[in-house]
Amino acid sequence: MLKINANNMVSGLEIHKTIESKNKRFDMWVKRVIEYADLQPQKDFCTKLCESTGGRPFTDYEFTLDAAKEICLLEKNEKGKRIRKWLIEISKQVETAGLVSHKQVLEIVKMIKVFSVYEHRKLALAKNAENYINNALMIHPEYSKNTNVLYGKFHSWRNEVLQTGKDILAERVKEYCLVERKRIPAKFTQDEALTLMGDYEQIKNAIWDLLCSQGKSEEMINNICALAHDLAKEIKPFLERLNQSNLFFQKIETSEVKSLLV
Repeated sequence: MLKINANNMVSGLEIHKTIESKNKRFDMWVKRVIEYADLQPQKDFCTKLCESTGGRPFTDYEFTLDAAKEICLLEKNEKGKRIRKWLIEISKQVETAGLVSHKQVLEIVKMIKVFSVYEHRKLALAKNAENYINNALMIHPEYSKNTNVLYGKFHSWRNEVLQTGKDILAERVKEYCLVERKRIPAKFTQDEALTLMGDYEQIKNAIWDLLCSQGKSEEMINNICALAHDLAKEIKPFLERLNQSNLFFQKIETSEVKSLLV
């Protein structure tokens, strides 16, 4: 249909060619659709100076997916309708992270790096718990003097979604040890169990906490976490705690995690 670049933008030349506009003059056509659709520079589109095969430079326009949908609607032909429907589907995938951009992949790698640190995973967990409690108090203000009940509900919900409850985790550890032919530990904490089964799981759970605290949709959270899980499994990050021996590392990572948790 249309070529979508790494930043989820679409070339105006590509749109003009694909929808088979009756107006063959691209420069006239693009100005008309920008005016009719009331598209704003830097918000809905940006310009790009290109060089033609003949060596003469010309200006192309890169439109957002929403702007491209508006343009297809204006064209009022069957090709425009088909492409608009396709763009709507692509937009849904972008919104739910079923389709991720190059920039989003880099952001996920950044999160994997940040949450390789134990203290930063705790920060994400605390942020998610705080958000859960605040939302719950808006519905149940009677718990304002006894928030321990809400914290209990939060952890029960979290353990159910992430399959990290005591009984479920015990079964998962047992199954993992049998498959990997490892000794089943007699006792273990949640962190110890998750570390045993793979560092990437703790990182995935921290990213889940972060995205939940930001109010992202369930579908988007699941898609991002699944990708983060697979990337972390390939990267194999080294989990560690912050201490006095790596203050430089602590300074860098703390600034990054603060930018994520805003």
